[in-house]
Amino acid sequence: MNNTLDRVFDDIIRLLRDDVIPSLAGDALRSQTFGAIFMLKNLQLRVDWSGEPLLGEIRAQDALFRQVRETGVGTAVALPSADRVAQIGRAH
Repeated sequence: MNNTLDRVFDDIIRLLRDDVIPSLAGDALRSQTFGAIFMLKNLQLRVDWSGEPLLGEIRAQDALFRQVRETGVGTAVALPSADRVAQIGRAH
């Protein structure tokens, strides 16, 4: 199961706010935790999942598909024939 980055941040913030802060004994610890929550909310607006690992996998698959096509051996399924990373770039 994959979660969106927003959901990951929301869950961490909720955990800190609802479970951690009430169990802290000192005002200094609570204020530091509120500071961490503020920082997480700030980061949440500025970060995104990196797509590079997935793009690397797609490039490797495309290279393999190209090698299979070059052998001239038929396959039971149709293999992608275009550069899918380039197609993703054009779509955005």
